[in-house]
Amino acid sequence: WESFQEFLAALRKNGLESNTALFISHGVLRQAVHGEAPGILAADQIEAMRSLAADAFRAGAAGLSFGFIYLPAVFADRREIEALVKLCGKHDKLISVHLRSESDEMISALLVMAELCGRYSCRLHISDLKGIGKRNAGKIRKALDIIEQNTITFDSYPYNFGSTTLLSVLPPFLFSQEAEGGTETQDIRAAALKKLSDP
Repeated sequence: WESFQEFLAALRKNGLESNTALFISHGVLRQAVHGEAPGILAADQIEAMRSLAADAFRAGAAGLSFGFIYLPAVFADRREIEALVKLCGKHDKLISVHLRSESDEMISALLVMAELCGRYSCRLHISDLKGIGKRNAGKIRKALDIIEQNTITFDSYPYNFGSTTLLSVLPPFLFSQEAEGGTETQDIRAAALKKLSDP
Protein backbone atom coordinates (compact mmCIF):
# COMPACT_ATOMS: atom_id res chain seq x y z
CA TRP A 1 0.00 0.00 0.00
CA GLU A 2 1.01 3.59 -0.59
CA SER A 3 -1.46 5.38 1.68
CA PHE A 4 -3.34 4.92 4.93
CA GLN A 5 -6.55 4.42 2.95
CA GLU A 6 -4.94 1.58 0.97
CA PHE A 7 -3.64 0.08 4.22
CA LEU A 8 -7.17 0.05 5.69
CA ALA A 9 -8.47 -1.54 2.49
CA ALA A 10 -5.86 -4.31 2.81
CA LEU A 11 -6.89 -4.93 6.43
CA ARG A 12 -10.57 -5.07 5.50
CA LYS A 13 -9.85 -7.50 2.67
CA ASN A 14 -7.92 -9.89 4.93
CA GLY A 15 -10.08 -9.47 8.02
CA LEU A 16 -9.07 -8.84 11.62
CA GLU A 17 -9.50 -10.88 14.78
CA SER A 18 -10.43 -7.86 16.89
CA ASN A 19 -11.46 -4.24 16.66
CA THR A 20 -8.57 -1.83 16.19
CA ALA A 21 -7.97 1.91 16.32
CA LEU A 22 -5.00 2.67 14.10
CA PHE A 23 -2.66 5.63 14.45
CA ILE A 24 -0.32 7.09 11.89
CA SER A 25 3.32 7.45 12.81
CA HIS A 26 5.18 10.74 12.83
CA GLY A 27 8.34 8.78 11.97
CA VAL A 28 6.75 7.38 8.82
CA LEU A 29 5.49 10.84 7.82
CA ARG A 30 9.00 12.23 8.28
CA GLN A 31 10.52 9.37 6.29
CA ALA A 32 8.10 10.11 3.45
CA VAL A 33 9.37 13.68 3.07
CA HIS A 34 13.00 13.46 4.28
CA GLY A 35 14.02 9.81 4.73
CA GLU A 36 15.89 9.05 7.95
CA ALA A 37 18.37 11.83 7.33
CA PRO A 38 19.07 14.28 10.15
CA GLY A 39 18.28 17.94 9.89
CA ILE A 40 15.53 20.48 10.39
CA LEU A 41 12.69 20.20 7.89
CA ALA A 42 11.85 23.01 5.49
CA ALA A 43 8.41 24.61 5.62
CA ASP A 44 7.27 22.79 2.47
CA GLN A 45 8.32 19.43 3.95
CA ILE A 46 6.31 20.12 7.11
CA GLU A 47 3.34 21.07 4.97
CA ALA A 48 3.73 17.82 3.00
CA MET A 49 3.67 15.88 6.29
CA ARG A 50 0.53 17.75 7.36
CA SER A 51 -1.12 16.91 4.04
CA LEU A 52 -0.31 13.20 4.37
CA ALA A 53 -1.56 13.19 7.97
CA ALA A 54 -4.79 14.99 7.02
CA ASP A 55 -5.43 12.41 4.27
CA ALA A 56 -4.94 9.61 6.81
CA PHE A 57 -7.28 11.30 9.31
CA ARG A 58 -9.98 11.61 6.64
CA ALA A 59 -9.48 7.92 5.79
CA GLY A 60 -10.08 6.93 9.42
CA ALA A 61 -6.81 7.15 11.39
CA ALA A 62 -7.61 7.53 15.10
CA GLY A 63 -4.60 9.69 15.87
CA LEU A 64 -0.90 10.40 15.53
CA SER A 65 1.93 8.69 17.39
CA PHE A 66 5.33 10.23 18.15
CA GLY A 67 8.42 8.21 19.10
CA PHE A 68 11.00 10.86 19.90
CA ILE A 69 13.81 8.49 20.91
CA TYR A 70 13.77 6.74 17.54
CA LEU A 71 15.16 7.59 14.12
CA PRO A 72 14.13 9.80 12.41
CA ALA A 73 11.81 11.42 14.98
CA VAL A 74 14.78 12.24 17.20
CA PHE A 75 15.61 15.08 14.76
CA ALA A 76 12.19 16.78 14.97
CA ASP A 77 12.23 20.35 16.27
CA ARG A 78 9.41 22.16 18.06
CA ARG A 79 8.15 23.83 14.87
CA GLU A 80 7.64 20.44 13.19
CA ILE A 81 5.99 18.92 16.26
CA GLU A 82 3.71 21.89 16.86
CA ALA A 83 2.50 21.90 13.24
CA LEU A 84 1.36 18.29 13.59
CA VAL A 85 -0.14 18.74 17.06
CA LYS A 86 -2.13 21.71 15.72
CA LEU A 87 -3.42 19.54 12.88
CA CYS A 88 -4.50 16.84 15.36
CA GLY A 89 -6.43 19.46 17.31
CA LYS A 90 -8.16 20.64 14.15
CA HIS A 91 -9.25 17.06 13.32
CA ASP A 92 -10.00 16.11 16.96
CA LYS A 93 -7.49 13.25 16.86
CA LEU A 94 -5.60 11.54 19.67
CA ILE A 95 -1.86 11.94 20.21
CA SER A 96 0.28 9.15 21.66
CA VAL A 97 3.84 10.07 22.64
CA HIS A 98 6.92 8.12 23.53
CA LEU A 99 8.65 10.99 25.33
CA ARG A 100 11.93 12.47 24.10
CA SER A 101 13.47 11.60 27.49
CA GLU A 102 12.55 9.03 30.09
CA SER A 103 15.54 9.85 32.25
CA ASP A 104 17.18 13.14 33.23
CA GLU A 105 14.87 15.34 31.11
CA MET A 106 11.66 13.35 31.54
CA ILE A 107 9.73 16.10 33.32
CA SER A 108 10.63 18.81 30.80
CA ALA A 109 9.77 16.44 27.91
CA LEU A 110 6.38 15.73 29.48
CA LEU A 111 5.70 19.43 30.13
CA VAL A 112 6.44 20.33 26.49
CA MET A 113 3.88 17.84 25.20
CA ALA A 114 1.31 18.75 27.87
CA GLU A 115 1.63 22.44 26.96
CA LEU A 116 1.37 21.86 23.19
CA CYS A 117 -1.58 19.50 23.46
CA GLY A 118 -3.32 21.83 25.88
CA ARG A 119 -2.83 24.77 23.52
CA TYR A 120 -4.46 22.94 20.60
CA SER A 121 -7.08 20.98 22.59
CA CYS A 122 -5.59 17.55 21.82
CA ARG A 123 -6.07 14.47 23.94
CA LEU A 124 -2.63 13.22 24.98
CA HIS A 125 -1.55 9.69 25.88
CA ILE A 126 1.97 8.89 27.15
CA SER A 127 3.30 5.56 25.91
CA ASP A 128 5.53 3.40 28.12
CA LEU A 129 5.74 5.86 31.03
CA LYS A 130 8.81 5.15 33.17
CA GLY A 131 11.81 6.73 34.83
CA ILE A 132 15.09 5.22 33.62
CA GLY A 133 17.83 4.79 36.19
CA LYS A 134 17.80 5.02 39.98
CA ARG A 135 18.38 8.78 40.00
CA ASN A 136 15.19 9.30 37.96
CA ALA A 137 12.89 6.86 39.75
CA GLY A 138 11.57 9.63 42.00
CA LYS A 139 10.45 11.70 39.02
CA ILE A 140 7.53 9.36 38.37
CA ARG A 141 5.51 10.93 41.21
CA LYS A 142 5.93 14.41 39.70
CA ALA A 143 5.12 13.00 36.24
CA LEU A 144 1.91 11.48 37.62
CA ASP A 145 0.96 14.85 39.15
CA ILE A 146 1.42 16.54 35.76
CA ILE A 147 -0.57 13.78 34.07
CA GLU A 148 -3.45 14.19 36.52
CA GLN A 149 -3.46 17.99 36.37
CA ASN A 150 -3.62 17.92 32.55
CA THR A 151 -6.06 14.99 32.14
CA ILE A 152 -3.47 12.92 30.28
CA THR A 153 -3.63 9.12 30.00
CA PHE A 154 -0.66 6.74 30.00
CA ASP A 155 0.40 3.13 29.83
CA SER A 156 3.41 1.42 31.37
CA TYR A 157 4.82 -2.07 31.01
CA PRO A 158 5.00 -4.03 34.29
CA TYR A 159 8.61 -5.16 34.38
CA ASN A 160 11.97 -3.65 35.30
CA PHE A 161 13.80 -4.03 32.01
CA GLY A 162 14.06 -1.97 28.84
CA SER A 163 12.43 -3.22 25.69
CA THR A 164 13.72 -1.37 22.65
CA THR A 165 16.57 -1.13 20.17
CA LEU A 166 20.19 -0.29 20.95
CA LEU A 167 20.01 2.66 18.54
CA SER A 168 17.48 4.38 20.79
CA VAL A 169 19.95 4.62 23.68
CA LEU A 170 22.76 6.11 21.61
CA PRO A 171 23.11 9.91 21.76
CA PRO A 172 21.44 11.69 18.80
CA PHE A 173 24.65 13.54 17.87
CA LEU A 174 25.99 10.25 16.48
CA PHE A 175 23.35 10.51 13.75
CA SER A 176 23.49 14.28 13.34
CA GLN A 177 25.61 14.41 10.20
CA GLU A 178 24.62 12.72 7.00
CA ALA A 179 26.70 9.70 6.11
CA GLU A 180 29.04 9.91 3.18
CA GLY A 181 27.50 8.32 0.13
CA GLY A 182 23.85 9.02 0.94
CA THR A 183 21.09 9.59 3.42
CA GLU A 184 19.63 6.10 3.43
CA THR A 185 19.02 4.38 6.75
CA GLN A 186 21.94 1.97 6.38
CA ASP A 187 24.33 4.84 5.54
CA ILE A 188 23.32 6.88 8.59
CA ARG A 189 23.55 3.92 10.94
CA ALA A 190 26.88 2.81 9.48
CA ALA A 191 28.27 6.32 9.97
CA ALA A 192 27.11 6.29 13.60
CA LEU A 193 28.81 2.95 14.24
CA LYS A 194 31.99 4.28 12.64
CA LYS A 195 31.95 7.24 15.04
CA LEU A 196 31.65 4.83 17.96
CA SER A 197 34.94 3.21 16.93
CA ASP A 198 36.78 6.51 17.42
CA PRO A 199 38.21 6.65 20.99
